[in-house]
Amino acid sequence: MNNLNFVLLGLTLLINYAFCGKKGIDSSSIFLSKRYPFKYSEFRDLILFGDSYTTSTIDYETLKYDGVNSDNEEESKNWPLFLIRRRHPMNMWNFADSGAVVDSDIIPSGAMPMTKQYEYFEIHMSCTEKYSNWRSDQTLIGIWFGINDVMNKVKDKKIDSDEKYTPIIECMFRIINKLYDRGARHFIIFNVPELEDFVNFQIHPVSGLHKEVLLFNKMITENARKFQKEHLDTNVFVYNAYNELKYIMEHKEKYGYTITKDEWYHNGERSLSDIPNDYFWRDGFHPSKYVQEDLAMAVDDFLVMIEKISREVTNTQSQSQSQSQSQTSTNLNDEECWALKLNYTCCSKNVTIARYRDNYGTWNDENEVRCGLYPHSVDQCFDKYLGRPCAININSTTVVVGNIEPNKIEPLKNNGSRHFLLLQLL
Repeated sequence: MNNLNFVLLGLTLLINYAFCGKKGIDSSSIFLSKRYPFKYSEFRDLILFGDSYTTSTIDYETLKYDGVNSDNEEESKNWPLFLIRRRHPMNMWNFADSGAVVDSDIIPSGAMPMTKQYEYFEIHMSCTEKYSNWRSDQTLIGIWFGINDVMNKVKDKKIDSDEKYTPIIECMFRIINKLYDRGARHFIIFNVPELEDFVNFQIHPVSGLHKEVLLFNKMITENARKFQKEHLDTNVFVYNAYNELKYIMEHKEKYGYTITKDEWYHNGERSLSDIPNDYFWRDGFHPSKYVQEDLAMAVDDFLVMIEKISREVTNTQSQSQSQSQSQTSTNLNDEECWALKLNYTCCSKNVTIARYRDNYGTWNDENEVRCGLYPHSVDQCFDKYLGRPCAININSTTVVVGNIEPNKIEPLKNNGSRHFLLLQLL
Protein backbone atom coordinates (compact mmCIF):
# COMPACT_ATOMS: atom_id res chain seq x y z
CA MET A 1 0.00 0.00 0.00
CA ASN A 2 2.92 2.33 0.74
CA ASN A 3 4.23 1.78 -2.77
CA LEU A 4 0.85 2.70 -4.17
CA ASN A 5 0.74 5.86 -2.07
CA PHE A 6 4.13 6.76 -3.46
CA VAL A 7 2.87 6.29 -7.01
CA LEU A 8 -0.19 8.42 -6.33
CA LEU A 9 1.96 11.08 -4.68
CA GLY A 10 4.22 11.10 -7.71
CA LEU A 11 1.18 11.42 -9.95
CA THR A 12 -0.03 14.40 -7.93
CA LEU A 13 3.35 16.07 -8.20
CA LEU A 14 3.40 15.56 -11.95
CA ILE A 15 0.00 17.16 -12.24
CA ASN A 16 0.57 20.07 -9.89
CA TYR A 17 4.08 20.95 -10.98
CA ALA A 18 3.88 20.32 -14.69
CA PHE A 19 6.51 22.85 -15.67
CA CYS A 20 8.98 22.52 -12.81
CA GLY A 21 10.89 19.47 -14.04
CA LYS A 22 13.45 19.05 -16.74
CA LYS A 23 12.72 16.19 -19.11
CA GLY A 24 9.33 15.83 -20.69
CA ILE A 25 8.64 12.55 -18.91
CA ASP A 26 9.33 14.20 -15.55
CA SER A 27 7.25 17.32 -16.07
CA SER A 28 4.17 16.44 -18.11
CA SER A 29 0.58 16.66 -16.89
CA ILE A 30 -1.30 13.42 -16.31
CA PHE A 31 -5.07 13.23 -15.86
CA LEU A 32 -6.10 9.61 -15.38
CA SER A 33 -9.43 7.87 -15.18
CA LYS A 34 -9.89 5.91 -11.95
CA ARG A 35 -12.01 3.26 -13.62
CA TYR A 36 -10.83 2.98 -17.22
CA PRO A 37 -7.21 1.84 -17.59
CA PHE A 38 -4.73 3.19 -20.10
CA LYS A 39 -3.48 -0.02 -21.75
CA TYR A 40 -0.87 1.44 -24.07
CA SER A 41 0.70 -1.96 -24.75
CA GLU A 42 -2.58 -3.03 -26.39
CA PHE A 43 -3.01 0.06 -28.58
CA ARG A 44 -3.40 -0.59 -32.30
CA ASP A 45 -4.26 2.82 -33.79
CA LEU A 46 -2.71 6.29 -33.61
CA ILE A 47 -4.89 9.16 -34.89
CA LEU A 48 -3.05 12.46 -35.29
CA PHE A 49 -3.90 16.14 -35.73
CA GLY A 50 -1.24 18.82 -35.94
CA ASP A 51 1.28 20.80 -37.97
CA SER A 52 4.73 20.20 -39.50
CA TYR A 53 6.05 18.75 -36.23
CA THR A 54 3.60 15.84 -36.63
CA THR A 55 2.74 15.51 -40.33
CA SER A 56 3.60 12.48 -42.43
CA THR A 57 2.30 13.66 -45.84
CA ILE A 58 -0.48 11.12 -46.30
CA ASP A 59 -2.98 10.93 -49.13
CA TYR A 60 -6.09 12.49 -47.59
CA GLU A 61 -8.41 10.41 -49.75
CA THR A 62 -6.95 7.01 -48.90
CA LEU A 63 -5.27 7.96 -45.58
CA LYS A 64 -2.25 5.98 -46.74
CA TYR A 65 1.33 6.95 -46.07
CA ASP A 66 3.89 6.01 -48.71
CA GLY A 67 7.10 7.68 -47.66
CA VAL A 68 9.18 5.83 -50.21
CA ASN A 69 7.53 7.63 -53.12
CA SER A 70 6.80 10.87 -51.30
CA ASP A 71 8.57 14.07 -52.30
CA ASN A 72 8.45 15.01 -48.63
CA GLU A 73 9.88 11.80 -47.19
CA GLU A 74 12.47 13.65 -45.10
CA GLU A 75 9.88 16.12 -43.81
CA SER A 76 7.72 13.16 -42.78
CA LYS A 77 10.36 11.82 -40.43
CA ASN A 78 8.67 13.17 -37.34
CA TRP A 79 7.98 11.62 -33.94
CA PRO A 80 4.87 9.60 -35.00
CA LEU A 81 6.75 7.79 -37.77
CA PHE A 82 9.65 6.92 -35.47
CA LEU A 83 7.23 5.85 -32.73
CA ILE A 84 5.38 3.31 -34.85
CA ARG A 85 8.50 2.07 -36.65
CA ARG A 86 10.98 1.82 -33.79
CA ARG A 87 8.98 1.31 -30.61
CA HIS A 88 5.26 0.60 -30.89
CA PRO A 89 3.86 -0.69 -34.21
CA MET A 90 0.41 0.83 -34.81
CA ASN A 91 -1.79 1.92 -37.66
CA MET A 92 -1.06 5.62 -38.21
CA TRP A 93 -3.90 7.90 -39.34
CA ASN A 94 -2.16 11.25 -39.70
CA PHE A 95 -4.26 14.31 -40.60
CA ALA A 96 -1.55 16.84 -39.63
CA ASP A 97 -0.54 19.47 -42.18
CA SER A 98 2.57 21.63 -42.32
CA GLY A 99 1.87 25.20 -41.22
CA ALA A 100 -1.49 24.36 -39.64
CA VAL A 101 -3.22 26.36 -36.94
CA VAL A 102 -6.26 25.36 -34.89
CA ASP A 103 -8.76 27.57 -36.75
CA SER A 104 -7.78 29.67 -39.77
CA ASP A 105 -10.77 31.93 -39.14
CA ILE A 106 -9.03 33.04 -35.94
CA ILE A 107 -5.39 32.89 -37.05
CA PRO A 108 -5.08 33.20 -40.85
CA SER A 109 -3.12 30.36 -42.44
CA GLY A 110 -2.99 28.77 -45.86
CA ALA A 111 -2.49 25.29 -44.38
CA MET A 112 -5.28 22.91 -43.42
CA PRO A 113 -6.32 23.85 -39.85
CA MET A 114 -7.45 21.49 -37.11
CA THR A 115 -11.07 22.26 -37.95
CA LYS A 116 -10.57 20.96 -41.49
CA GLN A 117 -8.43 18.04 -40.35
CA TYR A 118 -11.30 16.94 -38.13
CA GLU A 119 -13.66 17.12 -41.10
CA TYR A 120 -11.45 14.60 -42.91
CA PHE A 121 -11.56 12.41 -39.82
CA GLU A 122 -15.36 12.56 -39.92
CA ILE A 123 -15.42 11.66 -43.61
CA HIS A 124 -13.14 8.64 -43.27
CA MET A 125 -13.14 7.39 -39.68
CA SER A 126 -16.47 8.18 -38.01
CA CYS A 127 -19.05 5.46 -37.44
CA THR A 128 -20.06 3.49 -40.58
CA GLU A 129 -17.26 5.03 -42.67
CA LYS A 130 -14.52 3.03 -44.42
CA TYR A 131 -11.91 3.27 -41.65
CA SER A 132 -14.25 3.21 -38.65
CA ASN A 133 -13.02 -0.08 -37.21
CA TRP A 134 -10.75 1.56 -34.62
CA ARG A 135 -11.58 0.78 -30.99
CA SER A 136 -11.92 3.31 -28.19
CA ASP A 137 -9.83 1.25 -25.78
CA GLN A 138 -7.01 0.64 -28.28
CA THR A 139 -6.63 4.06 -29.90
CA LEU A 140 -4.49 7.05 -28.97
CA ILE A 141 -5.37 10.54 -30.21
CA GLY A 142 -2.31 12.77 -30.67
CA ILE A 143 -2.73 16.56 -30.94
CA TRP A 144 0.03 19.13 -31.44
CA PHE A 145 -0.91 22.69 -32.30
CA GLY A 146 0.14 26.13 -31.14
CA ILE A 147 3.49 26.80 -32.79
CA ASN A 148 1.95 28.54 -35.80
CA ASP A 149 -0.90 29.99 -33.73
CA VAL A 150 1.51 31.76 -31.39
CA MET A 151 4.00 32.82 -34.10
CA ASN A 152 1.32 34.26 -36.36
CA LYS A 153 -0.52 35.95 -33.54
CA VAL A 154 2.62 37.67 -32.29
CA LYS A 155 3.69 38.75 -35.78
CA ASP A 156 0.25 39.98 -36.84
CA LYS A 157 -0.48 43.08 -34.77
CA LYS A 158 -4.00 43.25 -36.24
CA ILE A 159 -5.09 40.19 -34.27
CA ASP A 160 -6.84 41.19 -31.05
CA SER A 161 -4.26 40.68 -28.31
CA ASP A 162 -6.78 41.32 -25.54
CA GLU A 163 -8.55 38.05 -26.20
CA LYS A 164 -5.21 36.27 -26.11
CA TYR A 165 -5.69 32.60 -26.93
CA THR A 166 -9.10 31.85 -25.46
CA PRO A 167 -10.92 31.41 -28.82
CA ILE A 168 -8.14 29.14 -30.11
CA ILE A 169 -8.10 26.89 -27.04
CA GLU A 170 -11.91 26.77 -26.94
CA CYS A 171 -11.96 25.68 -30.58
CA MET A 172 -9.36 22.99 -29.92
CA PHE A 173 -11.35 21.49 -27.07
CA ARG A 174 -14.62 21.68 -28.96
CA ILE A 175 -13.00 19.37 -31.49
CA ILE A 176 -11.65 17.17 -28.70
CA ASN A 177 -15.21 16.94 -27.38
CA LYS A 178 -16.38 15.89 -30.83
CA LEU A 179 -13.69 13.22 -30.90
CA TYR A 180 -14.95 12.04 -27.53
CA ASP A 181 -18.48 11.83 -28.91
CA ARG A 182 -17.08 9.65 -31.70
CA GLY A 183 -15.57 7.27 -29.17
CA ALA A 184 -12.06 8.61 -28.46
CA ARG A 185 -11.02 8.09 -24.83
CA HIS A 186 -7.21 8.45 -24.74
CA PHE A 187 -5.54 11.76 -25.63
CA ILE A 188 -1.98 13.06 -25.66
CA ILE A 189 -1.67 16.81 -26.29
CA PHE A 190 1.74 18.38 -26.88
CA ASN A 191 2.51 21.86 -25.63
CA VAL A 192 4.48 24.48 -27.56
CA PRO A 193 8.30 24.41 -27.48
CA GLU A 194 10.35 27.50 -26.70
CA LEU A 195 10.05 29.51 -29.91
CA GLU A 196 12.89 31.84 -28.94
CA ASP A 197 15.25 28.87 -29.34
CA PHE A 198 14.36 28.52 -33.02
CA VAL A 199 17.18 29.56 -35.36
CA ASN A 200 14.86 32.00 -37.12
CA PHE A 201 14.13 33.87 -33.88
CA GLN A 202 17.76 33.71 -32.80
CA ILE A 203 18.59 35.66 -35.95
CA HIS A 204 15.41 37.77 -35.96
CA PRO A 205 14.24 38.15 -32.34
CA VAL A 206 10.55 38.86 -31.65
CA SER A 207 9.67 40.67 -28.45
CA GLY A 208 7.37 38.87 -26.03
CA LEU A 209 7.57 35.46 -27.69
CA HIS A 210 8.61 33.60 -24.54
CA LYS A 211 5.73 35.02 -22.51
CA GLU A 212 3.21 34.11 -25.20
CA VAL A 213 4.40 30.50 -25.31
CA LEU A 214 4.07 30.10 -21.54
CA LEU A 215 0.57 31.57 -21.63
CA PHE A 216 -0.57 29.25 -24.41
CA ASN A 217 0.88 26.22 -22.64
CA LYS A 218 -0.76 27.14 -19.36
CA MET A 219 -4.15 27.35 -21.06
CA ILE A 220 -3.70 23.95 -22.71
CA THR A 221 -3.01 22.29 -19.36
CA GLU A 222 -5.88 24.02 -17.60
CA ASN A 223 -8.36 23.03 -20.28
CA ALA A 224 -7.06 19.46 -20.44
CA ARG A 225 -7.63 19.14 -16.70
CA LYS A 226 -11.13 20.58 -17.05
CA PHE A 227 -11.98 18.27 -19.95
CA GLN A 228 -10.92 15.12 -18.10
CA LYS A 229 -12.80 16.20 -14.98
CA GLU A 230 -15.94 16.46 -17.10
CA HIS A 231 -15.23 13.13 -18.85
CA LEU A 232 -14.13 10.71 -16.15
CA ASP A 233 -13.86 7.81 -18.59
CA THR A 234 -10.93 9.47 -20.40
CA ASN A 235 -7.17 9.48 -19.93
CA VAL A 236 -5.66 12.83 -20.93
CA PHE A 237 -2.00 13.84 -20.96
CA VAL A 238 -0.25 17.09 -21.81
CA TYR A 239 3.24 16.13 -22.91
CA ASN A 240 5.83 18.76 -22.05
CA ALA A 241 7.59 19.14 -25.39
CA TYR A 242 8.79 22.54 -24.16
CA ASN A 243 10.91 20.91 -21.46
CA GLU A 244 11.90 17.87 -23.50
CA LEU A 245 13.45 19.88 -26.34
CA LYS A 246 15.05 22.23 -23.81
CA TYR A 247 16.55 19.24 -22.03
CA ILE A 248 18.02 17.82 -25.23
CA MET A 249 19.56 21.19 -26.09
CA GLU A 250 21.00 21.66 -22.60
CA HIS A 251 22.47 18.13 -22.69
CA LYS A 252 23.64 18.26 -26.29
CA GLU A 253 26.85 16.36 -25.50
CA LYS A 254 24.82 13.44 -24.16
CA TYR A 255 22.77 13.30 -27.35
CA GLY A 256 25.66 14.14 -29.69
CA TYR A 257 24.32 17.43 -31.09
CA THR A 258 25.90 20.72 -32.02
CA ILE A 259 23.63 23.67 -31.25
CA THR A 260 24.40 26.61 -33.53
CA LYS A 261 22.56 29.14 -35.66
CA ASP A 262 23.78 27.17 -38.67
CA GLU A 263 20.67 25.23 -39.65
CA TRP A 264 21.16 22.65 -42.38
CA TYR A 265 18.59 23.37 -45.07
CA HIS A 266 19.58 26.94 -46.05
CA ASN A 267 16.53 27.52 -48.26
CA GLY A 268 17.07 24.38 -50.27
CA GLU A 269 20.81 24.72 -50.78
CA ARG A 270 21.35 21.34 -49.13
CA SER A 271 19.38 18.10 -49.32
CA LEU A 272 17.56 17.13 -46.15
CA SER A 273 18.50 13.50 -46.72
CA ASP A 274 22.17 14.44 -46.31
CA ILE A 275 21.83 16.16 -42.94
CA PRO A 276 24.60 15.04 -40.53
CA ASN A 277 23.44 13.34 -37.34
CA ASP A 278 24.97 16.04 -35.13
CA TYR A 279 22.68 18.78 -36.45
CA PHE A 280 19.95 19.80 -34.03
CA TRP A 281 18.16 22.15 -36.44
CA ARG A 282 16.89 21.02 -39.82
CA ASP A 283 15.97 24.57 -40.79
CA GLY A 284 15.04 27.84 -39.12
CA PHE A 285 11.89 26.43 -37.50
CA HIS A 286 12.24 22.64 -37.26
CA PRO A 287 14.49 20.23 -35.39
CA SER A 288 16.25 17.54 -37.40
CA LYS A 289 14.91 14.02 -37.90
CA TYR A 290 17.42 12.84 -35.28
CA VAL A 291 15.85 15.10 -32.67
CA GLN A 292 12.40 13.92 -33.73
CA GLU A 293 13.56 10.34 -33.19
CA ASP A 294 14.80 11.21 -29.70
CA LEU A 295 11.44 12.84 -29.03
CA ALA A 296 9.60 9.71 -30.17
CA MET A 297 11.64 7.54 -27.80
CA ALA A 298 10.89 9.92 -24.92
CA VAL A 299 7.16 9.91 -25.74
CA ASP A 300 7.12 6.12 -25.80
CA ASP A 301 8.88 5.96 -22.42
CA PHE A 302 6.29 8.39 -21.08
CA LEU A 303 3.34 6.32 -22.33
CA VAL A 304 4.83 3.10 -20.98
CA MET A 305 5.23 4.78 -17.59
CA ILE A 306 1.63 6.01 -17.69
CA GLU A 307 0.34 2.50 -18.34
CA LYS A 308 2.02 1.34 -15.12
CA ILE A 309 0.59 4.24 -13.12
CA SER A 310 -2.86 3.69 -14.62
CA ARG A 311 -2.73 0.03 -13.64
CA GLU A 312 -2.05 1.01 -10.03
CA VAL A 313 -4.83 3.59 -9.99
CA THR A 314 -7.48 1.36 -11.55
CA ASN A 315 -6.46 -1.64 -9.42
CA THR A 316 -6.94 0.46 -6.30
CA GLN A 317 -10.37 1.49 -7.52
CA SER A 318 -11.24 -2.13 -8.29
CA GLN A 319 -10.14 -3.22 -4.81
CA SER A 320 -12.30 -0.49 -3.29
CA GLN A 321 -15.28 -1.58 -5.38
CA SER A 322 -14.70 -5.22 -4.44
CA GLN A 323 -14.73 -4.31 -0.76
CA SER A 324 -17.94 -2.35 -1.31
CA GLN A 325 -19.45 -5.25 -3.20
CA SER A 326 -18.44 -7.64 -0.43
CA GLN A 327 -20.10 -5.42 2.17
CA THR A 328 -23.22 -5.15 0.01
CA SER A 329 -23.36 -8.93 -0.31
CA THR A 330 -23.11 -9.32 3.47
CA ASN A 331 -25.88 -6.78 4.02
CA LEU A 332 -28.10 -8.76 1.66
CA ASN A 333 -27.78 -11.94 3.77
CA ASP A 334 -24.90 -13.22 1.61
CA GLU A 335 -27.18 -13.77 -1.38
CA GLU A 336 -24.99 -14.51 -4.41
CA CYS A 337 -24.43 -11.57 -6.75
CA TRP A 338 -23.85 -13.13 -10.15
CA ALA A 339 -22.58 -9.84 -11.62
CA LEU A 340 -19.48 -9.97 -9.40
CA LYS A 341 -18.11 -12.73 -11.61
CA LEU A 342 -18.18 -10.23 -14.49
CA ASN A 343 -16.43 -7.51 -12.44
CA TYR A 344 -19.68 -5.61 -11.89
CA THR A 345 -21.63 -5.04 -8.70
CA CYS A 346 -25.29 -5.84 -8.16
CA CYS A 347 -27.94 -3.15 -7.97
CA SER A 348 -29.65 -2.30 -4.71
CA LYS A 349 -32.62 -4.54 -4.01
CA ASN A 350 -35.04 -1.67 -4.43
CA VAL A 351 -33.98 -1.46 -8.09
CA THR A 352 -36.32 -3.89 -9.83
CA ILE A 353 -36.62 -2.62 -13.39
CA ALA A 354 -34.35 -4.20 -16.01
CA ARG A 355 -33.13 -1.62 -18.50
CA TYR A 356 -31.52 -4.26 -20.68
CA ARG A 357 -30.86 -7.99 -20.79
CA ASP A 358 -28.09 -10.16 -22.18
CA ASN A 359 -27.03 -13.79 -21.95
CA TYR A 360 -25.72 -13.24 -18.41
CA GLY A 361 -28.80 -11.68 -16.89
CA THR A 362 -30.71 -8.43 -16.43
CA TRP A 363 -29.06 -5.05 -15.89
CA ASN A 364 -29.71 -1.47 -14.78
CA ASP A 365 -27.53 1.51 -13.81
CA GLU A 366 -26.80 3.03 -10.41
CA ASN A 367 -24.73 6.19 -10.09
CA GLU A 368 -23.90 5.91 -13.81
CA VAL A 369 -22.34 2.47 -13.27
CA ARG A 370 -23.75 -0.72 -14.76
CA CYS A 371 -25.12 -3.18 -12.18
CA GLY A 372 -26.81 -6.57 -12.29
CA LEU A 373 -30.25 -7.20 -10.81
CA TYR A 374 -30.61 -9.90 -8.18
CA PRO A 375 -32.73 -12.67 -9.75
CA HIS A 376 -35.37 -12.60 -7.01
CA SER A 377 -35.62 -8.81 -7.08
CA VAL A 378 -36.58 -8.49 -10.75
CA ASP A 379 -40.16 -7.28 -10.83
CA GLN A 380 -42.23 -9.46 -13.15
CA CYS A 381 -45.21 -7.10 -13.08
CA PHE A 382 -44.75 -3.81 -14.90
CA ASP A 383 -48.41 -2.97 -15.41
CA LYS A 384 -48.64 -1.64 -11.87
CA TYR A 385 -46.23 1.16 -12.78
CA LEU A 386 -48.86 2.33 -15.26
CA GLY A 387 -51.70 2.07 -12.73
CA ARG A 388 -53.11 -1.16 -14.20
CA PRO A 389 -53.66 -4.61 -12.66
CA CYS A 390 -50.86 -7.08 -13.19
CA ALA A 391 -51.23 -9.27 -16.25
CA ILE A 392 -51.55 -13.02 -15.91
CA ASN A 393 -48.98 -15.62 -17.00
CA ILE A 394 -46.15 -13.21 -17.80
CA ASN A 395 -43.04 -15.34 -17.97
CA SER A 396 -40.49 -12.74 -19.01
CA THR A 397 -40.68 -9.00 -19.50
CA THR A 398 -38.03 -6.56 -20.68
CA VAL A 399 -38.33 -2.83 -20.19
CA VAL A 400 -36.51 -0.78 -22.82
CA VAL A 401 -35.93 2.83 -21.82
CA GLY A 402 -35.41 5.32 -24.64
CA ASN A 403 -35.98 5.23 -28.38
CA ILE A 404 -35.67 1.84 -30.06
CA GLU A 405 -36.15 0.74 -33.63
CA PRO A 406 -38.21 -2.38 -34.42
CA ASN A 407 -35.17 -4.24 -35.74
CA LYS A 408 -33.51 -3.83 -32.33
CA ILE A 409 -36.23 -5.99 -30.69
CA GLU A 410 -35.06 -9.20 -32.39
CA PRO A 411 -31.75 -9.44 -30.45
CA LEU A 412 -33.72 -9.07 -27.22
CA LYS A 413 -36.01 -11.91 -28.29
CA ASN A 414 -32.97 -14.03 -28.94
CA ASN A 415 -31.90 -13.46 -25.35
CA GLY A 416 -35.14 -14.90 -24.04
CA SER A 417 -37.42 -11.86 -23.80
CA ARG A 418 -40.99 -12.31 -25.00
CA HIS A 419 -42.87 -9.30 -23.64
CA PHE A 420 -41.78 -5.70 -24.15
CA LEU A 421 -42.76 -2.39 -22.62
CA LEU A 422 -41.21 0.50 -24.55
CA LEU A 423 -40.79 3.73 -22.62
CA GLN A 424 -39.82 6.83 -24.59
CA LEU A 425 -37.94 9.56 -22.77
CA LEU A 426 -39.38 13.01 -23.41
